[in-house]
Amino acid sequence: MATDGTFKLPPVDMVPENDGIALYDFNPCVLEGRSEFEYIGNLPYKKSVDIKASPIGIGYETLDRDTYDPTYTYDLMAKSGAKWARVQTGWNKCEKVKGTYDFRWLDEIVDSLLKIGIQPWFSASFGNANYTPVPGYTTWAEDHPGEEVPMHVRGYVGEVPLYHGEEAVRGWKNFLTALARHYKERVRHWEIWNEPNTMGGFWRMKGGMPYPELSTGERLARCAADYVELVKICREQIKAEIPDAKIIAGALSNGMDVCTYVSSMAENRIAEYADIISYHPYGVIPEQNVDAKFDFIRHNIGSLSIPIWQGEAGRPAGVYDNTGYGVATTEYNQAKYLTRRFVTDLRLGVEMASFFAVSDFGGYCNKGEMPFGVLNRLEKRPKLAFYALQAMGFLFDGLEQAQDLYCRIWMSGKFNFSYQRYNLTTARFRRKGVPLFCIYLPETPDIQFDPGEIEFLMYTQKSDRFDNPAVIDPVWRRVYKPVSVTDIGDKNYTFIKRFPYTDYPLFITDLSAIREG
Repeated sequence: MATDGTFKLPPVDMVPENDGIALYDFNPCVLEGRSEFEYIGNLPYKKSVDIKASPIGIGYETLDRDTYDPTYTYDLMAKSGAKWARVQTGWNKCEKVKGTYDFRWLDEIVDSLLKIGIQPWFSASFGNANYTPVPGYTTWAEDHPGEEVPMHVRGYVGEVPLYHGEEAVRGWKNFLTALARHYKERVRHWEIWNEPNTMGGFWRMKGGMPYPELSTGERLARCAADYVELVKICREQIKAEIPDAKIIAGALSNGMDVCTYVSSMAENRIAEYADIISYHPYGVIPEQNVDAKFDFIRHNIGSLSIPIWQGEAGRPAGVYDNTGYGVATTEYNQAKYLTRRFVTDLRLGVEMASFFAVSDFGGYCNKGEMPFGVLNRLEKRPKLAFYALQAMGFLFDGLEQAQDLYCRIWMSGKFNFSYQRYNLTTARFRRKGVPLFCIYLPETPDIQFDPGEIEFLMYTQKSDRFDNPAVIDPVWRRVYKPVSVTDIGDKNYTFIKRFPYTDYPLFITDLSAIREG
C-alpha cells in the first residue's frame, strides 16, 4: 500500500510477485484494456471511524476459544470501512471460578474495536464447565495424549444451560447480569446463542443431540420452543441492566431449511422477545434460494416490522477440509463472494450484514488452518477480500435502497449464452443521495468466468446527480469512465453500449460521489 493510502494494483499481464502485502491469482480487471472505458484511478477507502453509518460488518468470532490473536487485526481493520463486529462472549472463558468474572480479554477486544470506529455486538452463547458439565470433557486432554483439544471441549460449545438444571440457569442469568452491567455503556446489541437450529452442533444437551427419542420434526419444534424460552430469560436479564438494549434472536443456520424451526419459534411468540432477527446464509452461491429463505423468515416470524440482520456468512480462501465450499477456494473467488454477499443482503433489505471472518484461525475443528479471514493470520497481511471489503465499506457508506430508480438490460446486447440475459442480477441504491447501480451474473464463484457484454440502460430522477457516470470494479478497487454514453433524447436516461459484465458486481455511480468521498 502506498503512503498516500492508495493501493497499487499489480500489472494485468503478469502474475504479481509477493510484495509482502498480497499474492493474487492471475485475474485481471474485467474493464482493463477496453477502449470503451478510461481508467481514471483507484477507488479511495475510508477509515471506519470516518463513516457515520453503514450496514457493513465483520466477524470477530471464536475468540472465546483462543483461535487467533486479534491484536494484529486492529490497525488493518481501522482502514476497512466496516462499522460492526460480531463478538462471542465466552462464558467458559469469563467465569473460570464460580461467581468470579474476568472480562479483561473481552475488554481488550471491545475497546480496541470502538477505538477504530467499529461497533461490537455480542453473541451471548455456549456453556461453562462449572455449570454445564459434560462427561469426558475435563479429562479429554489426558484421554487423548498429543491431540489438540477440540473447540467444543475448550468452549463448552453448544451446551445449553436449560438442559443442566436450575443451578446452571441461575449461573447463566448471573453471568448475563454481570456482562450487561459491565458493558452497558459500550454494547447495545445482544444476540442470543449461535445457530440453535443445528441440534447436536451448536445446540447440545450434555454433549449430544437433544431429545434423541423424538422424530426430526418433533425435535426441531421442541428445541425451537426451548430456544424461545432461553431468549425470554436472556431478555429479562439484559434489559434489567440496559433498558434500551436490542435483543437479537435466531442466529439461524440457513445452510439447511429452517421452516419447521422458524414456524415453531413464531408459535412460541418469539416476536414478543426479539427486537431483531438474525440468520446465517452460507452457501457456495450467495444468491441461491436466499430470497425465499429471507422472505419465509420475514413473513413467518410473527412481525414484519422486526428488522433482519445477516449475522454470519463467508467463504474460505484456501484449502479447507469441507467439500461444501467448492474446489477453487482462492483469494480471488473469496473476494468475488464478499462483494456478492453484501449486495445480496442489502438488496433484500437486511439492515446489517456481517462477513465471516476478520482473520484466519486455527484450533477449531482439527482441520488445520481455517482460511475464512479477510486477513492472513500466519503472514499478518490483507487478502484480496480485504481490499474488496474496503471498496464495499466506501460504497455502502450512507447507502439506502432506491426503488424509484430503474435499470434494464438492452436486449440487443451481446451474450455469451442465451440464459445469461435472463439471469443477470441488478440492484439500485443511493449512496449519500447519489444513484448507485450494480449488475452481475450470479454464477458459481468457482468457475473461471469469461465476461460478457450488454447494453445497459439506467433511469434516474431529475434531482439526481448522474451527469458524469463512473464504473467501479470493487474487487480490484479501480474506477473507469465510459468513453461514450449514448444520448437517447431524455436526460433522465443513461445508456451505455458495450457494457461488460462478470460474475461479481460492477457499480455505476456519478463521479462526484467518488471524489467527494
